[in-house]
Amino acid sequence: MPKLNALVAGSTGYIGTQLIKILVKHKHINIKYLCGNSSVGKSIVSYDKSLSKYKLPKIKKFNKDLLNDVDVIFTALPNGEAQDISKHLNNKNILIDLAADFRLEKASEYKKWYKQKHRAVKLIKKSIYSLPEINREELKKYNIISHHQKESFLIQRNHFYLVLSHNTNKLYLHLSSPPYIHRLKSYFQKGLALTPKKICQLTLIYFY
Repeated sequence: MPKLNALVAGSTGYIGTQLIKILVKHKHINIKYLCGNSSVGKSIVSYDKSLSKYKLPKIKKFNKDLLNDVDVIFTALPNGEAQDISKHLNNKNILIDLAADFRLEKASEYKKWYKQKHRAVKLIKKSIYSLPEINREELKKYNIISHHQKESFLIQRNHFYLVLSHNTNKLYLHLSSPPYIHRLKSYFQKGLALTPKKICQLTLIYFY
């Protein structure tokens, strides 16, 4: 399989640098561009010295022409900025957003929770909030994928929510509903029963 050229927007923040550490070790990914605003012209090593052993491009400012040279775009940006990029995607691009820009199904809900208008309303229906471990085949139908950088997923059980956390490898019980819980129904097959055994199996998927 040939390598996919990747662009990382928001490369100098914590999430961006952690993402780069994963991508440099992926045998099918070539990091073509690292993008930032105030960091233009700098080396990513200025933000994480552990990346000094890798040959990585200098940081440049994003512009839509860069999308012609890449296959996948990772966005670790403040809310709203991935929406701006999404409007310039071409037919071969896949956008994977690590923020909240495509986490909700309704623009009205986005405005309610994030206090700003959604800037790519027409693209919401062309996006999915999911994970390849759960819904790999469904993901192939979309070119905008929303992924949470902190929690793996949430499971509804009556009025409680179990959260599997990447950060601590623990299960947390939430008593209130997050705004995006309904969109996560696409994670699971219909009729999936939540048993202690299955919780353990799902935990192993993420923390093996």
